[in-house]
Amino acid sequence: MVSNRAFSGWLFGFLILVFLFGVGFSAFAKCTDSDGGQSLSKKGTITGVLTNGTEYSYEDFCKSDSNDKVVEFVCKPSGFASAVWKCTDGKVCKKGACVQEEPKEEPKATCTDSDGGVNLDKKGTVSGTALDETPYSYSDICSLDGTLNEYICTPTGYQSTKISCDEGKTCKSGACVAQTCTDSDGADNFDVKGKVSGAYSNGKEYLMEDYCLSETKAIDFRCSDDDKDLPDSANQECGEGKLCKDGACVKKEESTKCTDSDGGKKYYKKGTATIPGVTTSTDSCNDDGFLNEIYCYSDKVLSSEKFTCPSGYKCSDGACVKKSMSSSVPKSVPLVAVDVSVSTKTTCVDTDGWGDKNKKGTTTIYNADGSVKASASDSCVDPYTVNEGECKKDGSDWIYTPTKCPATCKDGACWKNEFISTKCVDSDGGKKTSIKGAATSTTTYSNGTSESKSKEDSCSLEGTININEIYCSSNGNLMILKTKCSGGSVCTNGACKGGSASTAGDKSGALKKTKLREFLLASGIETENGVPTFLKSWRINTGTLLDNIFQSGDE
Repeated sequence: MVSNRAFSGWLFGFLILVFLFGVGFSAFAKCTDSDGGQSLSKKGTITGVLTNGTEYSYEDFCKSDSNDKVVEFVCKPSGFASAVWKCTDGKVCKKGACVQEEPKEEPKATCTDSDGGVNLDKKGTVSGTALDETPYSYSDICSLDGTLNEYICTPTGYQSTKISCDEGKTCKSGACVAQTCTDSDGADNFDVKGKVSGAYSNGKEYLMEDYCLSETKAIDFRCSDDDKDLPDSANQECGEGKLCKDGACVKKEESTKCTDSDGGKKYYKKGTATIPGVTTSTDSCNDDGFLNEIYCYSDKVLSSEKFTCPSGYKCSDGACVKKSMSSSVPKSVPLVAVDVSVSTKTTCVDTDGWGDKNKKGTTTIYNADGSVKASASDSCVDPYTVNEGECKKDGSDWIYTPTKCPATCKDGACWKNEFISTKCVDSDGGKKTSIKGAATSTTTYSNGTSESKSKEDSCSLEGTININEIYCSSNGNLMILKTKCSGGSVCTNGACKGGSASTAGDKSGALKKTKLREFLLASGIETENGVPTFLKSWRINTGTLLDNIFQSGDE
């Protein structure tokens, strides 16, 4: 029999042996290694089945903390084992095997030049990838000094070189091109406005347009006869019947100014005043023997003067002629205006009565059959003169008289703009802040016109106690009173709302605190348990927490 001491020693040794071998291998029923054993140059996989029937599979792999060490699995007669091996002969571990490291390829720059290199006559672009693998693209470009920045490819990428264009050429849009001069209207064409364009040898472009040197002389730009690539100019009189207008000689337009054939107020010579395309009127004698002398009041207005021929003269065929050899100094009467010759069988109607310069009227001549022969309205000759029309007393004709206004002329009538009265009405009856009102002030002028202004009560800031109260002054003007709502009320839509008539007796200030709380909460301020969050734990001068104001006990 084995002694207890001997058995204990044997058992202890057996357990030690199991512990040592349990780390590197286990009991196997079967083990297969795909790379045939310890083969560092080939990745292998061991597969097998444990004695308890569990299948297993382990692949060789590279250690993560080194690029030249491999963990190799191998089968053992009594199981399997793994070991860390260092790759030799300069090999590195990749994908579970020691392999020869491939030499790293040095990065290379790439470059393509669209114009094939140094080509000054064509704009090119170099593009590719730099040594740091950054993509690039650059196009040939003209410098401010007129030279060409030509980009070309090099073994290491690209480079740019400044090159001057050949004589007779200029740098334009990234290439050397021949200088050109273009005249849009051809040389020496003064009847058409043209422009000359091109570029100087320094690359600076030019554009020159024909213009008028004076009312009758034009400047024509053209390409130089000596150097067709450079601009030149010439000037010339437009000639008879032409004027220079907007850089070209053009035919004189038929004048639209008023002309008088007898030279103006020539009482002893019959004349005709004409505004081309508008009206014509001739000096004539009225039935009462007066001379109706037509003349130009301005470039756009005909006028007439009712003239009494002096003693010894009579009005005949539009002029004062002698009755006998005697004569005296002629006298004239105040201005009357344009005389439109009409038949004595016509009727005249003036809508503003009989020459009321303070009202715009329309004067109309009706034929005997009731049809309209002519019609014209009062108009402003200038900002201070009205051309006022009125019918002759016999209704056979009209006359228009340019008349100075006391103040200004506006829309065919004199605008006196004299103040008469101002009235004001306030819808809320005065300074009543509890009611939103609107006040209207109306001013009436002597010419029958009026002007109204309205304004309504408003809040300086909605939801605060500040209100703008509009009311009428004693002289009818609008006034504004900037005041405050009372009794704890606040301004809402132009009126003081909420609160009580008085806070008297509120010794604890509870009412004021409540109203402050209501105001802030009504303003949409974010709250927490009824307290505005931005005021939480803020302190006022007394050291009291502001959020105490909003506690229910203060309400």
